[in-house]
Amino acid sequence: MVFDHVCQETRELQAEERFSFDKLRESVTGKTAVSFAELWQSMNSEKKENTTESYNYALRLWCEYAGRNIAYHDITTEKINGWKKWMQEGGRGDTTIGMHLRAIKVPIREAIKRGYIKDINNPMQGVKIPKSNKRTYEFIDIPTINKLRAYKGDAVLEEAVAMWVFSYLTGGANMADIVELRYDDFYFQTEGRDLKFTRQKTADTTQDIAEILIPLHGEIKTIIDKYGSKPMRGARVFPQLLGYGYDDSKNATAARVRQANQNIRKRLYKVCKALELAVEVSPSWARHSFKTNAVHKGIDNIYIEMAMGHSLAGVQSNYMGQWRWEDRAKFVDMLLEDVDIYNMNREPRQIKADEIKKYLANLSVAEKRALLGL
Repeated sequence: MVFDHVCQETRELQAEERFSFDKLRESVTGKTAVSFAELWQSMNSEKKENTTESYNYALRLWCEYAGRNIAYHDITTEKINGWKKWMQEGGRGDTTIGMHLRAIKVPIREAIKRGYIKDINNPMQGVKIPKSNKRTYEFIDIPTINKLRAYKGDAVLEEAVAMWVFSYLTGGANMADIVELRYDDFYFQTEGRDLKFTRQKTADTTQDIAEILIPLHGEIKTIIDKYGSKPMRGARVFPQLLGYGYDDSKNATAARVRQANQNIRKRLYKVCKALELAVEVSPSWARHSFKTNAVHKGIDNIYIEMAMGHSLAGVQSNYMGQWRWEDRAKFVDMLLEDVDIYNMNREPRQIKADEIKKYLANLSVAEKRALLGL
């Protein structure tokens, strides 16, 4: 039986022109100089820091379920589906499970490439990865946004609200985008009318990338004037979000970004509680709120997608520049206009007598005489 199995593995390796006694040993025993856990770990180290942390966590869960020394030939569809079920029974949701299953695909592809697992036996072929739950419901309408803007109290909480509103008005720019926003050459070329950035999430991809333009107008300008640094070439607009005196290396900055994001999330929750809002707004809600409210306002869909950093087939990467500054500034105002465009034909609200009295009380003598035609 063993002899027949070894002969079969030998013939298959020869047919694939991959035969060596080391490969034969690996194929028969499933043992290699590099274990699956070690291979996975090495693959993770090549990713961005945030991705590395996510993939390392998936690896820890896998080892908790399957062990660190599992043989390659034991990594089967049944084994991975068993891991999936184990995670489900542990209370993890479809989004999280989907992330972990996509993580294990990376070392499996590498194992197939190196010949540790046969392509025909790819264990992922029979694994259904759950679709992530779309979070488009995580948005707030303009009246609620204006309630947030009206919050007055703790200065630190007020700044957190301002940063959320800034993110909302800039297409849902995330914290990594906002902390890297700088007074670059483009800012000075436009005489302080525009800032420009590329979403950090897509900056290292090879696809067409949209350069997002931020018109310094209205609430955006108000926020920068109050919380931004003095315009100096190359300086960060909001350096305080990262704190001061830190190591400006890539890894150190990533850690500060995560901390800044957590700080704003906690502070927003406090504001929502203080305002007795029905929801607890988090930083990610800015992006969903931007798209939902922009659509409701009738803003051009191509502009919406480009403002969010999405690349569109057949559309130039700097397509936002096709909109005049005045138009982009108008869109900023529209995103805060507390008007229900779907109910424009409703009966006008009846003005109460005490409202009229209050209005008249605030008029000057000259204004009252003008109203009476005197």
